[in-house]
Parts: sequence; structure tokens; C-alpha cells
Amino acid sequence: GSKYRQKDIDRVEFFTDDDLSGIDENNIEIILDDKLLIVEYNSYQKKVVGYLNQELFPGEHTIYIKVNDNSNNQKIINGTFEVK
Repeated sequence: GSKYRQKDIDRVEFFTDDDLSGIDENNIEIILDDKLLIVEYNSYQKKVVGYLNQELFPGEHTIYIKVNDNSNNQKIINGTFEVK
């Protein structure tokens, strides 16, 4: 539900961690406007970066984030945001 300026968005970043079984980048999925993003996971910083395939145009966009740990526990976040 947030609003962002078009010039400020070139990637999706967030932090995630699992103290028990761990997480690797093969267990992370980011879908932006029905397009799968390339994802990098830095386990030391616990930081996920999803790189945009193209510039986001003004208007509403959808995002879907799924993270599985190595024990197959899953967290899913769905949402929308607006680009000005």
C-alpha cells in the first residue's frame, strides 16, 4: 500500500533469517507484476535483493514474496504498491 517515486525504485530489498535450518537463495521467490525476479541472498547480512527486469511505470503494482527455510517452513507476503 506504499507509494514510491519512479526514480527511486530499481530493486526490492528486505531482510530475512532462520536460526535453525537456514535459508538459501533457491528458497526465495519474488514475483513483481507476474514476473519472477532474479534474487540474491547474502546470508551474512541476512539481506535479500531482487533485481527489477525493467523500469516500473507509474500506477499500481503487485508483489508476491515467498521464503522457505531448509525445513520447508514457509512465509508468504502479498501486496500492492503505487509508483508515481
